[in-house]
Amino acid sequence: ADGLDFTPADEPSWLSSERGNRAHDRIRSDTPWVLQLQLNSPVERQGLRVERLRLMSGGFLGLAELDTVTVQQPSKGPQEPGGGNRWVMWFVGNGEFYEADQLSAKLRLAKDLGVKYFDLQPARRGHFSGAAVLLSSGPRRPCSRRVDTWPPVILCGLRPCLVSDMDAFLEDLTRHGARPEHVLLFGHSMGGAVATELAARYSPYSPVVSKQSFSSLSLEASLILPLMLGSAGRVLAPLVGILLPFVFGGPLNLTPFDSARRWARIRSPHKLLVFHRQDEVIPMEASVLVGLRRNRTLGDTTCVELKGNCRTPHNEDWAVHSHEEYQETIALMRTALDIP
Repeated sequence: ADGLDFTPADEPSWLSSERGNRAHDRIRSDTPWVLQLQLNSPVERQGLRVERLRLMSGGFLGLAELDTVTVQQPSKGPQEPGGGNRWVMWFVGNGEFYEADQLSAKLRLAKDLGVKYFDLQPARRGHFSGAAVLLSSGPRRPCSRRVDTWPPVILCGLRPCLVSDMDAFLEDLTRHGARPEHVLLFGHSMGGAVATELAARYSPYSPVVSKQSFSSLSLEASLILPLMLGSAGRVLAPLVGILLPFVFGGPLNLTPFDSARRWARIRSPHKLLVFHRQDEVIPMEASVLVGLRRNRTLGDTTCVELKGNCRTPHNEDWAVHSHEEYQETIALMRTALDIP
């Protein structure tokens, strides 16, 4: 309806990666091991300034490609007396990518809030080629080879690499005037676990919204595999539950993405859980809400139950199937960001 939805067969040029052209280096952060490549020029769409960028980030597994969209209000969003901006960092769920998702739903949220908006999408497919300059504490090193992304490589680096990557971007925002309490971390599904981990480890005073996410990755895998694979899933679930901590956390962290435990470390008074009892991907038993109740650490967390009646509530547009709860969440997020 707003002209921002698209599919791979009809990808608009203003949001394309232009894989055949040489990318222009655009360094916006001096954070070690973070590189930003501009693959298209900023455009105005529906009153929003939209820019798509690819990020290269280094980690113990080598280079990883991240796909991002930055959205800014033409008025630069609400300002505080000190000049700090309000931001929402959106962490997407597993398997989401712009060419298949309704990007307009995310842009609608940024517009309804009246804030600047940064959307991180870890690339899980495809490739790009072009010149790149990798920033580190030493001299710049050119890298012109093709970089291919492969799901297991990205997934293996999700917890140790993604969380530290996000900390780097959050630090970059604060260097440009944003206060941590004015940068809301919004995560959906797997993204909710990343947002929780980031807040607990690096930014405990940032408001956090965890939407339809799990209490622990191991528990989610043990519950969802039988639903997906039947009897084979029931056989594999115990093995996966044992392997996941090593794959995602490594030998030094055997509880990766354990949101139910990390949640208590968040010091912000604005912590919000959004859930749906009929979620087809995150069963209630695996939800953050049930995990916090089990640990008796729910505390002052605000909970919003989506009550929309739809076939796949996990991935459908919640502003449509649960409009009242969507508006309630927007109001709570505005309060968290101190927006009148």
